Amino acid sequence: MPGMDAGPTRIRGRFQFSLRTLMLVLCIGSASFGAWVNYARNWIGQRHEWLEQDSVMIGVVSYPSDQPVPAPSGLWLLGESGVRRIGTFRMSDEGIAKTKSLFPEARIIQWVAPPK
Repeated sequence: MPGMDAGPTRIRGRFQFSLRTLMLVLCIGSASFGAWVNYARNWIGQRHEWLEQDSVMIGVVSYPSDQPVPAPSGLWLLGESGVRRIGTFRMSDEGIAKTKSLFPEARIIQWVAPPK
């Protein structure tokens, strides 16, 4: 018949990509995720090391009415918990800056005298 096509028309999807493109995207994505996991584990290790040091008197203060604080930057995905408050005694300005960088979610409290 004069107005009909010879065969069925194939409807193409909007997104088409090759297997090579899929593999490249998966490789780049997994490498990026692996780099983030390495960075996050290093950060968690530094946080734990800082909390365990003996050179500075540190108290992690929490109250029963406090809501849990999530760890920053997705560290909670790796099981890390957040810290609401950190109390310090006689810490240098450099130490406080490091504390703020390791625990951005925490409020830093400086005590003038050691707590009793």
